[in-house]
Amino acid sequence: MFHPTSSPIPNLAPSPRPSPIPSALDTPNATHLSPIRAEPADGLFSSGSPPLGSPPFILIVDDERNLRRILSQAMRAEGYAVETASNGEACLGFCQQRLPDLILMDAVMPEMDGFTCCEILQSRYGDRCPPILIITALADTPSVERAFAVKAVDYVTKPIHWAVLRQRVRRTLQTQATVQELRQARQEIWELRTSLGKLSRRIAQTIKASCRPLHR
Repeated sequence: MFHPTSSPIPNLAPSPRPSPIPSALDTPNATHLSPIRAEPADGLFSSGSPPLGSPPFILIVDDERNLRRILSQAMRAEGYAVETASNGEACLGFCQQRLPDLILMDAVMPEMDGFTCCEILQSRYGDRCPPILIITALADTPSVERAFAVKAVDYVTKPIHWAVLRQRVRRTLQTQATVQELRQARQEIWELRTSLGKLSRRIAQTIKASCRPLHR
């Protein structure tokens, strides 16, 4: 006859859920952000195309190291992959190896400023040029006007409002993804039309060749 043992009944109550980690962009004061555990050194980058399904890749270009670190931490907290460059020349060298999905570029930097770098990127890559957000001073109207003149898609003012930055980055990446889908669709349509044209010519040639004996 079966006799139940006196072993204690295990506790089946669910474990308490961990508290959500707050986003760095929701931090009201940037100085309260925790230090970055591992920021890539300037000038180091991964060559080649990102793997499928990888997060959007952002290049931060600013000569102020502290701002680069804060921006890097904020963007990583939003789930983006991030690399940094300290000036326009470094940005151009980086893009020769791998084009980012978006560039956050300071307007005023030594050696090569953001406007000049933006112009070179636009002339060098054309439709393939990543969207560029210019970072400029709050009351610097000429810089804002020049940013649009060199085909930057938008601008971010200093001091940076993190909620605004988050929304502008997200909106720019969504717009860029839509543009790329449209370009891909246009390319596929062109290839299809080309294939149909070749097929039509082959059919016409076949019909013409098959009709020749009837005219003899």
